[in-house]
Amino acid sequence: MRAPFALLAFLILSFFSTTASTFAGFKGTIDFTEEEKGKHLQHLEAMMESSAECLEADIRRHKKFIRKYGISAFYGDNSDFAKKTGADGKAVATTKDEKRQMLRDADIDEDFLHDLIPDGECKGGLDECPYMMQPTSCIGLALRCLKTGLLATGQNETWSKLRAYTIANNSTGDAVQDGLQKLGWKILYWNPDTSMNREWDLEEQQEYPGNPKNIWGQHVATWASVMNKQRYYFNAIDDSTSLVDFGRRLPRFMKEVPFFLGIAHLGYHVFPGTYGDIVEAHSTRKVTDKETIEKSEFAPLKSRGGPRGGPYKTGIVAIPPGYLEQ
Repeated sequence: MRAPFALLAFLILSFFSTTASTFAGFKGTIDFTEEEKGKHLQHLEAMMESSAECLEADIRRHKKFIRKYGISAFYGDNSDFAKKTGADGKAVATTKDEKRQMLRDADIDEDFLHDLIPDGECKGGLDECPYMMQPTSCIGLALRCLKTGLLATGQNETWSKLRAYTIANNSTGDAVQDGLQKLGWKILYWNPDTSMNREWDLEEQQEYPGNPKNIWGQHVATWASVMNKQRYYFNAIDDSTSLVDFGRRLPRFMKEVPFFLGIAHLGYHVFPGTYGDIVEAHSTRKVTDKETIEKSEFAPLKSRGGPRGGPYKTGIVAIPPGYLEQ
């Protein structure tokens, strides 16, 4: 079904009228010294290897928990397991006892409750508390594994700058990408089928009336902006062709990238990836959801491809220098 012209015109005009001011840039600035940029490039391969292993470790841990307990090792940091509505109507953290009771309700063996939700903090890390459940989210997973790679290669100051800049911009994936771009990474617009932009817009309006949490992808408007202004919302685009109209087959060069970081729908969703696969975390899933952390091929048009968990059809992805097809 094609969206009426008047509706499409309204979508484009409303998109640009509400975002024109944002094209000036993010809140604050982020800059790196030539020494920091050089160090990042020097240790890039080792950094990506550590970040990719972080992703794979989460998937292994998730699967181990599924086999042992029937639940994930992770729970969404905005799920009802993590938060509840307080007397004043605001969200407050659930207590350890409340978490344990929810696990009882999910038929988790009583003997495991204090391993999964211990009384004290696990200051030594997951090696000392291998069965402790952890909160997660799409941006949380991406940042943690990016941090793992940067700190493993001695790029502490680079990580501190990226972290501060991301927090200043409401912890969004597009801010992380902007920071990585200033380190030499490339920002690519991705869209498996640009001929579907209008249809996707209409489908999202019908499925999510009122655009809750700004989930609409604004596919027509963002594609027009990428073509005419080399902009995707906040971000400057380096490449608008290499990841466009690839259908169900991801371009070969993406399968050679050890670690990349993508967003969908104007930053609503964030997904890190490795060698053509993506690993996603979901912040609102139930504690019993076996796909709170999931891995899939970066192939949004395939039935089991990703990004998943929503109508995520277009966006941008940051890839490290040296991997973009020329």
